[in-house]
Amino acid sequence: MNKMLIALLLLLPILSMGGFAQGIYQYSTTVDLGDTAKYETSIILVNYTKSVFTFLILGSPQNIIINSTSMVSVVPTCTQQDNTWGKEISCNIPMSFQKKTITVRYEFDNKISKKNNYLIYSDTITVSESIDKFVMSVRLPEGYGLINKNDAYTPEGALIGSDGRRSFLYWTTEGVVKDYKFDVSIAYEEVISFDYSILEIILLVIITSVVIIVVALKYFSKQKSIKIILPVLKQDEKKIFESLMKHEPGVKQKLIVADSGYSKAKVSKVLKSLNERGLIKLERTGRTNKVYYDEKFKTKQ
Repeated sequence: MNKMLIALLLLLPILSMGGFAQGIYQYSTTVDLGDTAKYETSIILVNYTKSVFTFLILGSPQNIIINSTSMVSVVPTCTQQDNTWGKEISCNIPMSFQKKTITVRYEFDNKISKKNNYLIYSDTITVSESIDKFVMSVRLPEGYGLINKNDAYTPEGALIGSDGRRSFLYWTTEGVVKDYKFDVSIAYEEVISFDYSILEIILLVIITSVVIIVVALKYFSKQKSIKIILPVLKQDEKKIFESLMKHEPGVKQKLIVADSGYSKAKVSKVLKSLNERGLIKLERTGRTNKVYYDEKFKTKQ
């Protein structure tokens, strides 16, 4: 009986890791448009079991820079190779269930074309493996906006916004299958002249300063409440709480499992306890939970 119990305990960590998808957790690409199209692609691997990850770039990318990080001492090592269709980047992945991130920066000088009095950016992003979440973001140049047409961009369903100076388009897709292709096209034109008066500049500086002060006060207030509460938590609760803070505002429970090294069952038990005590908030999404700070906790002093 004791031998069977020990064997079961040894199997629990392995079984719990099977509770969430193995492979690529998130594949995100940000494109910064200007004279050229500058790309930054970030791939987050969680519970990735293959020894090699391959990243494909169609066309003739320039100025390629590759970085990688890992929650263990050994990080992925990557090489690049030219092919007839473009560039192939291969990364050797250390055998570990911990989170790893590969970031690739590059640019194209042939993705932007001119038509009449506006510009068109177009490209196809290819994903070689199935992923949990695909994210695509494109930032237009300063002083530019979408042309006034219903088909100014594809695909549909983009979140369109602005950071105050530059417009952006944002797409997100869950549960992407192998060999997924994202065809994007954006038509944009110059619409804004940035000839500010001295009074407008002063007003902008004042508003920005007020926003920074308010954000800073909220941040330090929250940090103070965190420092107060952490010493009274148990060791496992503290470790999981610290993991949550690294991923706010909402993190899937499976990432906390990967960060903490605890089993899925243990993490679920601790999160349930923290939720019952009003320190966090759990939101059910599909087969997993998203974890947030409880609003009441954020304002504690």
